[in-house]
Amino acid sequence: MAEFIPGITEYGEIYYVYAVAGNSLGNEVDFSDPCREISLPVAVRWRASPTVVLTNNNNCPSGCLMIDAVFSGTSPFTLTYQVTAGGTTQTFTQVFTSTTGSFEVCPPAGFLGQMDVTATALEDAFCTCD
Repeated sequence: MAEFIPGITEYGEIYYVYAVAGNSLGNEVDFSDPCREISLPVAVRWRASPTVVLTNNNNCPSGCLMIDAVFSGTSPFTLTYQVTAGGTTQTFTQVFTSTTGSFEVCPPAGFLGQMDVTATALEDAFCTCD
């Protein structure tokens, strides 16, 4: 199996992988084996895992928070996040079509206190990350 090797391989570049079968030469294939077989190439392109940075933009007078999201990766992004207020946690999922976006989270009626917003899962056009 081909693996990404930092400093040797690069994200976004296309590499070609071949399967080779032949007589053993230690832990390698003997490339001088006249009966060796080489498969057709398979194109491989590694992509970096998407990321998101959440920042509290402001506290609204209603007690709601405006959260800015900055993504890396390839849009669209599907962000799943949790909002915890007191002992209550709610989960939300939202799609963003660019590398920046904002969303508002509001406390339950009558709640006065800190709210925490945490990203729990992120997908971009190529990758799902938990």
